[in-house]
Amino acid sequence: MSIHDLPFELKRTVARLCSPQALPQFALASKEMKSHAEQVLYESVIACHLEGLPVGAISTLESNREKASYVVKLNVELRRAHREARPGDDTFLESLLRVCPGLSNLKYLTLSVREDMLTPPNVEGLNALLRGGYFRLVHLFIDEALYLPKVMDFQPELEVLGVFRGNTSNTPLSLGSSFEGRSLLLVVMTRRVGLFPCFNKIHLYPDLMSLKLAESFHEALIGAWDNEAGRSIRFDPEYVMTLNVHLRSIPTQDIFHAFMASAARIFNLGELAFHLQGNMIQDWMVKTLERFPTRDIEVVNWTSSPTEGTFSRVLFRGLGEEVSIFLYPSAACLLGPGTQNKAGHGRTPSGQLVKGGLVGVNLFYLRKVDIPKEEKALSGRKPVPRRITPVCPSQLYYIFTPSMLKTAVARFCPPQTLTQLAQACKQLKPHAERVLYESVIACQMHDVPVGALSACASDKEKASYVVSLNIELHRRPREPHPNDAAFFESLLCVSPDLKNLRYLTLSVRDDLLTPSNVERLNNILCIAQSSGGYFRLVRLFVDERLDLARIVEFQQGLEMLGVFREGCANTPLDLRPSFGGQSLLVVMPTFSHSFIPSYNEIHVYLDFMDVSLAETFDIVLMRSWDNEAGRSIRFDAEYVMTLSVHLRTIPPQDVFRAFLASANRIFSPVTLTIHLQGNMMVDWMVEPLEQYATREIEVVNWTFSPTAGASSRSLFFGSRKELPEFVRKRKGVHL
Repeated sequence: MSIHDLPFELKRTVARLCSPQALPQFALASKEMKSHAEQVLYESVIACHLEGLPVGAISTLESNREKASYVVKLNVELRRAHREARPGDDTFLESLLRVCPGLSNLKYLTLSVREDMLTPPNVEGLNALLRGGYFRLVHLFIDEALYLPKVMDFQPELEVLGVFRGNTSNTPLSLGSSFEGRSLLLVVMTRRVGLFPCFNKIHLYPDLMSLKLAESFHEALIGAWDNEAGRSIRFDPEYVMTLNVHLRSIPTQDIFHAFMASAARIFNLGELAFHLQGNMIQDWMVKTLERFPTRDIEVVNWTSSPTEGTFSRVLFRGLGEEVSIFLYPSAACLLGPGTQNKAGHGRTPSGQLVKGGLVGVNLFYLRKVDIPKEEKALSGRKPVPRRITPVCPSQLYYIFTPSMLKTAVARFCPPQTLTQLAQACKQLKPHAERVLYESVIACQMHDVPVGALSACASDKEKASYVVSLNIELHRRPREPHPNDAAFFESLLCVSPDLKNLRYLTLSVRDDLLTPSNVERLNNILCIAQSSGGYFRLVRLFVDERLDLARIVEFQQGLEMLGVFREGCANTPLDLRPSFGGQSLLVVMPTFSHSFIPSYNEIHVYLDFMDVSLAETFDIVLMRSWDNEAGRSIRFDAEYVMTLSVHLRTIPPQDVFRAFLASANRIFSPVTLTIHLQGNMMVDWMVEPLEQYATREIEVVNWTFSPTAGASSRSLFFGSRKELPEFVRKRKGVHL
């Protein structure tokens, strides 16, 4: 059997498997093979200065309409460092304008050229191509100078529209009526100038998205921007520092929540900016914004005027946890008739409360005004409130109405100034102390906070402020520190007073975890709060030597359990059957010894997850491990080389698929290991495992014996492509 005897579809597949250098030889085999080779050669045309302009290819397409019909993807990126011209650019662009009408099967188009080439005739010629109906695009990326507000009228099948913006402008795009009622991923990308420009600022329009697109826009964005070897413009989510979200109208709750969850999976931002065009942020948005993993959040209001044009006003800029304070009015409610606070809220002369633009809050300083006695004495009449005006802070009385605002003021202050804030006003002292003691970190990278624990031991009120406690007593040579034993003893003594503790991390050296200390820790953690226990944990990271099953049994509110084990940690955790009555994320990170250890292997126990947790595993894991400045143990998904999934029973299909899809968004390990305890590798597991982005897959079977203990046997180790054959051979065979 020769290649000529192959079916038509297989011949095209063979051509696709050939390298570009081998395709000419493949074309010489026969006329039929020549047709297949040419279709593969011309399917994707890249015009980029890094690779040299394909002048010959464009000339061929111009003279041969059949070959022009082969083009499905066209990328034109005429940019160089310092934006200098290059001989042949203008001629190439003219040829391109003549060729494009013949690209009848073009689906993916990218046009990005230098500003000096965007002359009025060239802009009009390129716009005419988009309006002419020569092709029906699915993905379109163009410079902002080529953007047409009515582009959807001319390209109705468009799914992704990208607009390149070369400056730092945040002005919203003008959207025509053709955008209404369409589900579209519209992204504006601002590039950082350089020889290899990358995009560091992204603008998205979620009110144009359907629910399905909002849930998976991160996949659509990555898929639409294919970083081929010949392209000069790179897109990497890790380089995106600012995400701008433009809202022309209030989106539905499900679309907004899905969009924010999808954005959290792809971006690790420094700033999240919301651009509103006369709309209000709703109360139901607050929780999502507070949880979004970003350093700063900004809210900007845009208004348009026929005379003044488009202009903006920054309404809020701060931390995510401060958004709720911004949303709810406070000082405006205290102002008298005719007054107004800085956010534009106040009262009319008749006393009616009005709000300007968005609902906002301002911690407003007001002068203390005494009402004259003669006015108080008037029978049957209320005192007339006087106009209250803002004055210099040094002359003021602090007026903060709700208690949460006082704590918010303390959160604005860095730790170094909280002490001064507590001394400035007795009313603010407990709020400053609450912020100071809210998170206690004991790490030998810094001085162990013996004083903080001593203060909590002597003052139960301060102990009740502690919400997060991270104890990491590790040293590189692992030599004892003079204060370690005393500090650990203080910790055991003060723990019963930590009534509001929710997040606990305990990672200490072996010499500190004596049998008596382990028993005391078990007793502290295993007293249920419903029966007079000490605290109710949400997240717990502890050493494996503690009684994990007993702890989970008593800590009913636990959502995540992390187990520390040093060195090689392939042996499954010894978890009793009673362990697993609730949906729980159980992970075991292991690290190599170093001064600042980082985790290179993650073990996940899938049996305790429900579908909801499996779908959001990546978000929960990243948020649960906060790399604070004072912590000695770091977690970075890029450093994880092995992901081990432990199964005691065959999981539901939806849980297994959802977990692998979620893990694929955060990890790209070299090895994916499936640990089975007397289970079968069933057929439906093959497809999601084949799609997982890993180089190697290993299947390990574990058996347990009262005499011999735990023993393992590697059943399979190879590439994803080899896995189906392994499952086929063992089909129906108990592992």
